[in-house]
Amino acid sequence: MRVADNPELAVSLPPRVPSGGARRFLVGALCGGVLLSGSVGAFNVLADPYGYAGSGLFAVAILSDRPIKACLVQRLSYAPSLAILGSSRAEKVEPDYLKARTRLRGFNAAVSSATPDDAWAFANLLHDKASGAPQRVLWFLDIESMRARPVNPGLLSTPSLSRYLARSTVVRGAFQGALSMLSWRTAADSWKTIDATLTGGVGSLSHRSCTIRTNGVTEYAPDGYRRFDFHDVAVRRGTPLVRSIGKTIAEYRAIYAGDTRLARSAERRFEQSVSTLNRWHVRPVIVLTPVHPRFARELGPLGWTRRRVELVAYLRSLRPHLRFDLLDASEIRSFHGRPQDFYDGVHMKVANVRRLLDWVVAKAHRDLTPFS
Repeated sequence: MRVADNPELAVSLPPRVPSGGARRFLVGALCGGVLLSGSVGAFNVLADPYGYAGSGLFAVAILSDRPIKACLVQRLSYAPSLAILGSSRAEKVEPDYLKARTRLRGFNAAVSSATPDDAWAFANLLHDKASGAPQRVLWFLDIESMRARPVNPGLLSTPSLSRYLARSTVVRGAFQGALSMLSWRTAADSWKTIDATLTGGVGSLSHRSCTIRTNGVTEYAPDGYRRFDFHDVAVRRGTPLVRSIGKTIAEYRAIYAGDTRLARSAERRFEQSVSTLNRWHVRPVIVLTPVHPRFARELGPLGWTRRRVELVAYLRSLRPHLRFDLLDASEIRSFHGRPQDFYDGVHMKVANVRRLLDWVVAKAHRDLTPFS
C-alpha cells in the first residue's frame, strides 16, 4: 500500500527538515545581513552627514537650514510682527516686499521639506522673540507636507527649536534618526560628507556654527529670505526649464508611489499650532502653495489631485473650531501666475512669488495688517 493511498499515514508523517547545507546558507545569509547593516550604520555614525550623531570627525556637508534660520532669529535687532512659515517653496518670499504692502516687518522662517512640526517650533520661537506680542502669521502649506514623515534631524539638534517639542516627540525622532543610520541613502550622503571634507569643499561646520549658508551657493538675508540658491545657479547656467520640471516630476512620482495620505500626526500638530495662534489672538493666513501646470497635469492622476481635494476638505472641516483664512493657490491661474516664472515644478521665481503675495494680501488684508 502506498502512503498516498492512506490519508492518515500521510498526515502523520513528520515535516520535511531542510538539509544541513540549506540551514547553513540561511544562517550565513542572516549573519551577513546583520553584519552588513552594522557596518553601514557604523560608517554613517562616524561620517555623521547630517550632524546628528555628534561624532564631529568630518565637516557636516548635508546641512539643515533649521539651525541657520533659528540663529538668524536670535540675531534680529527687532521683534518681527509677521511670521512667514512654510517649506523651501516659500523661502523666496521677501519680508521687505510684504512690509511695503502691509507695513508688517517680518521674518521668513520657511525651511526645506517643512512639516507642521517645523511650523510649530518656529511660530513659538518668533512669538518668544516678540516677547509674546501678537504677530500676524502667513503659512504656506504644501499638499505633501501633511503626509507621515519623521522629525527632521536639524529640528531635533537645534536646542532653541527642539525645546518646543514634547519629550515623546524628541525620543521618537531620535529613534527614527538612529534607524536612518542604517540606510544606504544615508551612506551616500556620508560619502559626500567625507569627500567634501577631504577636498576642502565645505568648512568646519560640524558644530552648527551660526552661518548664513547651507552649502557653497545658498545665501540667506538677515530676515530669512533665501536670496540665492542652486535654482539661481541653474538659471545662470542656462538649464532649460523643461529639464528642471522633468526632474521635479520624477522626484514626486517616487513620492506619490508611496503613502501620501494625510497623516493624523501632522493633522494634530497643525490643529495644535492654529489653536495656539488663536489663543494668542492671531488668525493665521494659510496658503496652499502653487505648482507648475505641467506638474499638476502629470502628477494629478497619480494622487496629487486627490490629496489636494482631501486637504482642502480637511481644512474646511476645522473652520467651526479654529479661526484661519484659507487660500488655495495650488493652481497659478488663481493669482495670474506665469508658467515661465518657475525654477522647476514647484519652486517659483521672485516675479511669480510677488504676484502670489499681491493676491494673498488683497484676499486676506484684514489679517495681514498691524495690530492696533
